[in-house]
Amino acid sequence: MGEIELAAKAYGEAGKLFEKEDLSQSAANQAFLKSADLSCTFSKPEWENIIPVYEKVIKNYLWKDILKSSAKPLIIKLCFCFLAFDDLIGAKKKFNFYLGEDPTLMSSWEGELVDGLLQAKEENDREKFDKTLWGYTRITPFGKVENAILSHVVDLFDGIGSGKEVLGEELKLDDDCLLYTSDAADEED
Repeated sequence: MGEIELAAKAYGEAGKLFEKEDLSQSAANQAFLKSADLSCTFSKPEWENIIPVYEKVIKNYLWKDILKSSAKPLIIKLCFCFLAFDDLIGAKKKFNFYLGEDPTLMSSWEGELVDGLLQAKEENDREKFDKTLWGYTRITPFGKVENAILSHVVDLFDGIGSGKEVLGEELKLDDDCLLYTSDAADEED
């Protein structure tokens, strides 16, 4: 097991301890997110284990009005994970569910992105998929985690491409990834 895998496991265990001891839900959420984010960067992520982690934190964020906006980027990652798991139906169900929880999602750039990618995947339209990604990333570049997830989606998409050609960069994990934190940490405490 490599260092990144060990770090992901340690963050997951830390999240469980924070939660079990009722020490801090904020700290637990952050540890769970770091674990899930690092796990997304593995060469063969276990999406079936990552997806429930994002869902758990999204639910925690949606319960607090002040944190609802912090759930939006996680909903996007969650939908990307479903697509990387090659589960279009699951991605659509979760996206629609969270649209009900946060009606502002659909009118946001992020909501339009996910909706466009889901439509492109459903239509098996690689060109539409690429244009949707490009349209979003020219305004707001993705982070390393989103790029890692999307590289898996693109690898699966119609059996074409390596993922790097659409995302425009070589995916490498460096020390910065271990320092990934969400802005929600500041808002929660």
